Amino acid sequence: MKPHISNIHLPSREFHPRVYGVGAWTSHLHFGYDLVAALRPRLLVELGVDRGESYFGFCQSAQENGTGTRAVAVDTWQGDQQAGGYDETTFAEVSAQNAEHYAAFST
Repeated sequence: MKPHISNIHLPSREFHPRVYGVGAWTSHLHFGYDLVAALRPRLLVELGVDRGESYFGFCQSAQENGTGTRAVAVDTWQGDQQAGGYDETTFAEVSAQNAEHYAAFST
């Protein structure tokens, strides 16, 4: 008999994202959380951070699962054709979230 899906323990079953619903990654956050928990990368670099939804999901997983990951966010925070334009508050909000929760391992 195959194990029932409810018997499979995924780290994301207890995951409550701190940043949610602000980007294109909302429906993928739990997958990303489990990916970081399983792969335990030494270095995680996100190119094009936008408002930080996926990046902070990865960081939250690294923190909560004790992966020892070093994380780096790379973006101009000026916007682009796909994401549209940003004002100066976007970088300030991302920076504040990072400083409050992930400064020990994320830049």
